[in-house]
Amino acid sequence: MLARLYDQQTIQDVPKLVRATNNQNKMEQRNLRSNDQDQISFERDFAKLTWFYERKDFAWTAFERSPNQWTTLKRYKDRDFKVAGRQGRPTIRRVDNQDIGQHWLAFIGHVDDAAQRRRLIFEDDKYYTRIFLSRVSKPAFDYQFQFTDPRAEEETVLSAPSAEALLLAHLTYRLAKENVLTSAKAREKIIVERRLGNLPDDEIDQRLTRDPDYIKSLALSAGTFLFTELCGFLFLRAFGLDFYNKAALGLLNQTDMEPIYRSLNFETIKQKISGEELKSNDLFAMLWLLFEHIVLSELAESDQWRNAFFTESSKPRIMYRESTRRRLLERVVTLDEISSKRPLNYPFSVHFDKIGIINHIKRIVKAR
Repeated sequence: MLARLYDQQTIQDVPKLVRATNNQNKMEQRNLRSNDQDQISFERDFAKLTWFYERKDFAWTAFERSPNQWTTLKRYKDRDFKVAGRQGRPTIRRVDNQDIGQHWLAFIGHVDDAAQRRRLIFEDDKYYTRIFLSRVSKPAFDYQFQFTDPRAEEETVLSAPSAEALLLAHLTYRLAKENVLTSAKAREKIIVERRLGNLPDDEIDQRLTRDPDYIKSLALSAGTFLFTELCGFLFLRAFGLDFYNKAALGLLNQTDMEPIYRSLNFETIKQKISGEELKSNDLFAMLWLLFEHIVLSELAESDQWRNAFFTESSKPRIMYRESTRRRLLERVVTLDEISSKRPLNYPFSVHFDKIGIINHIKRIVKAR
């Protein structure tokens, strides 16, 4: 039997050695990094938030089967991560670290990388370091969306982001997914609302391609990462490096994100989005309605953009273009400036009026 021998000095960093010698019957890089100290630390920090952090394939299955043998979470049982769900079935609060990486990239403004380069999160040190070992102080918008920028490097702190920050980014994506319709359901909804059911299919198609609400639904479905980016843009501008600790935890606990964070209950926020009166701390319902408004006014009502949207074979590709994202975020900046001086007079803006979007976000966290 062939064997390799390493001296004591070489094997001091076992995970690094395993990655370097991963040549035959290769393991996924995610699994190779699962025993790195930073991934174990994330697992423990997420557990303190009562969320199970899956740092390798089938981690939850193994933990649920034998919690006592899971040496990195000695004080925890599988029940610590379960809450009552629909029809009495338990819901598991768990996150996959590859999903976390993808959603964090979108949150800090690297949406195209999040959408196109998920597999590189654990394979490329550039991505791994930015996601798991760094704290950015500003969104990528402020660096012309460049992944490598000298100013960004100077203003980035080499310290792991907090579990609270990563979890919040993840939940903004899940919130977006809960509030978008599939293209088939969007089509069905508009046909019913516009009473088009008796028309020939080709005429229905022609009318739908001119209907802003239909285009908005398709755009939202194809651009869920953009809501996560919008949230990250606002929070990093509001708090900078202070976002990672008290601010992120405050946003989880002191807003309408709290039922999602605690029990993955999306119904409360859906009711707010559907038209219930908004309270001052219904922040994520406001931000979703703001996002919908911007997509409608800036994209779906534009003939030029609408034509390009239907011509493009990949709808996410046009949604995640730098030009589209810049357009949306510049509109956020404009609305923030306007709302700091006078009312916007939109249902979602009642608590922004005369204070601004970013200042309202600061006020929510500071007031509690």
